[in-house]
Amino acid sequence: MNGLFGSTVLDVAIGLIFVYLLLAIICTSLNEWISSAFSLRAKNLALGIRQLLDNQPKPVSGDPAKATSNTDWLISEFYAHPLMTGMRKGDKHPSYVSARAFATTLMDIISGPEAQLTYENFKAGFDKLPDGDVKKVLSSLMHTSGQTLGEVQGNIEKWFDDSMDRVSGWYKRKIQWITAVVALLLAFATNADSIRIAEMLWHNPEIRAEGVKLAEQRAEAAKNGAPAPEPNTAEAEITYPDASNPLNPSATIKPVTQQERAYLTELIGWQGAAQFRNLHARDILLMILGWVLTGLAVSLGAPFWFDVLNKVINIRGTGKAPSEKPKAPSKTPIPDAEETTTA
Repeated sequence: MNGLFGSTVLDVAIGLIFVYLLLAIICTSLNEWISSAFSLRAKNLALGIRQLLDNQPKPVSGDPAKATSNTDWLISEFYAHPLMTGMRKGDKHPSYVSARAFATTLMDIISGPEAQLTYENFKAGFDKLPDGDVKKVLSSLMHTSGQTLGEVQGNIEKWFDDSMDRVSGWYKRKIQWITAVVALLLAFATNADSIRIAEMLWHNPEIRAEGVKLAEQRAEAAKNGAPAPEPNTAEAEITYPDASNPLNPSATIKPVTQQERAYLTELIGWQGAAQFRNLHARDILLMILGWVLTGLAVSLGAPFWFDVLNKVINIRGTGKAPSEKPKAPSKTPIPDAEETTTA
């Protein structure tokens, strides 16, 4: 081996990282399916909007000082508004509501369904609201804005955006737990044993070389902003809008290609009952440990492993010295001893 750079150790590391990246991409796809099937984004958004609009009693017509015990009326009016009904598909809650749509809907409800949306009408409707959580917030927002409808709306939009940042945090934490569970199940279902994979990469130079080649292709495609080379399937694309920073929020890591799937099948998967013959307790424990290691690694996410892969590949490329031919001996004649004495 020529040191660490370009050595078997580094190639095994690249192969293992590449496997984690591919499994993380698959895990992300499964997470998206789960999120869509169970409407997790929509439910999370509905919970966030409810926290913004609940605990506001309904005013009694003709007597603003009195209030009914119905504290959910504002939420009901919000979803019954034409702006919101247009976003819903049947009874399904939308997965996204813009800050402008939220503010416009709320201000229209408070101003009154028959009133024109102006600052004066909004202020009159606000004065009729009984004391409640929403009125307290709107009062603070109005105190920090001028007496124009646009400024009030801008403050309500900022209030909504700030609240949605918190809601996004809830969703991310929920997805992190789901990712951890899915990653562990994926490791078991595919028999993605990190210890076994590392041993196969170490003892099989062909598989090791194939993994390094595919890893370099995916990394190179990101740098150039071009699709990963894949002649056998049209879905093998990678789109990185910002080639200098492929992990920015606008970047999209495309699905595992056919060539990469074929590589994965060489390293993971069950081999039937024969795989369990002559297994001792130590072997089973090592297998479980390998699944756990894979699950924990995959749960870190595709962007993490893509970043690590690029750094390791850069180290490997830096460590390889360019091939140089031996320099030819100098053609300058060496003076003999007699010429030296004469001089």
